[in-house]
Amino acid sequence: MHSRCTASRGYALIAALILVVVVSLAVEVAVSSSRLAAQREREAQLLFAGDQIRKAILSYYAHVPKGAQPVYPLHLEDLLEDQRFPMVVRHLRRPYPDPMTGKTDWVLETLQGRIVGVHSGATGSPLRNANFSAADAGFSGAKSYKQWRFAAASADAIAGLPLMPVPAVTTVDTSMAPAETPATPAPPDPSQARSNYCYGAYMLPKDNCSDEPRPYGANEGQCIAYFDQMSQSCLNSSSTGP
Repeated sequence: MHSRCTASRGYALIAALILVVVVSLAVEVAVSSSRLAAQREREAQLLFAGDQIRKAILSYYAHVPKGAQPVYPLHLEDLLEDQRFPMVVRHLRRPYPDPMTGKTDWVLETLQGRIVGVHSGATGSPLRNANFSAADAGFSGAKSYKQWRFAAASADAIAGLPLMPVPAVTTVDTSMAPAETPATPAPPDPSQARSNYCYGAYMLPKDNCSDEPRPYGANEGQCIAYFDQMSQSCLNSSSTGP
């Protein structure tokens, strides 16, 4: 009788240990799954925020005050309030934080002191390494979030970009001239504004197609064809902005 009780207690103890192990494994799997789901969500937010900033940089470059040259912004704040115009222009709705760090501490990619792109300062390895959108095709196989570069154009492309000429200023002696009623400024040309935007948004980054990693497509030919198609669609649109 005593041996039977001892055996029963032994079986109960083994069963309890097995239950503890099973519960522990279940908790560990649940925590791990939750952690991976949270990381995937942050990656999705990073792709969205980075793309918004990239588009805002292109919009800043494409929208040029009359008589000025197209330039990239000096500060990210310039995307929130572009004060080059009489009325403040907003290219970015709000200051998106880096979802991987939770702070607005984007690493800036610059050329001659002006911002041409951003990327995260996080050092982790992405869970996602394929099936990106055309805009982010170059992220495939990246080993770090730092390689997810949301750049408007490569340094080489920007360095060789033909800038819009600034009209020459002619000095006229008006001391003996009769007073004239100031001319009403001509309204902005929507077609020119659209052309500027499409050039900055699609024809400019097209120069990156020969780079590695290229911004779109599996090869240079696909990349160039994509930008040509998107540029034509952009020009055919009635909108003047992104």
